[in-house]
Amino acid sequence: MNAAPTRTWLIIVALTLTAMWAGGVTGSAPTLGIVSIAIVIAVSRFKVVAILRHFLELKRASSGWQTLFYVYLIVLGSLIFAAYAIDWRLLA
Repeated sequence: MNAAPTRTWLIIVALTLTAMWAGGVTGSAPTLGIVSIAIVIAVSRFKVVAILRHFLELKRASSGWQTLFYVYLIVLGSLIFAAYAIDWRLLA
C-alpha cells in the first residue's frame, strides 16, 4: 500500500485545522484581522498545492504546466488577499 496519499491527506487535514484556528471558527461570524486573513490564504494555497500535486498528479506534468498552476495560485491568492485588505482597511 502506498503511504503517500494517506500522508498527503493527513497534511491536508492538519492544514484545514490550522486554517480553522487562524480563522477563528466558533460558530459565529468572526471579524478577522489582516494577519489571520493572510494565514488562512497561505494555508489554503498549501492545501491546493498538495491536492494538485498528489491527487491530480501535477507532479508528473511538464514544468510548463506546473509553473502555470503555481503562478495562477500566487496571482489568485494575492488578488483575494488584496480584496480582503482593502475591505479590512475600509472597515477599520
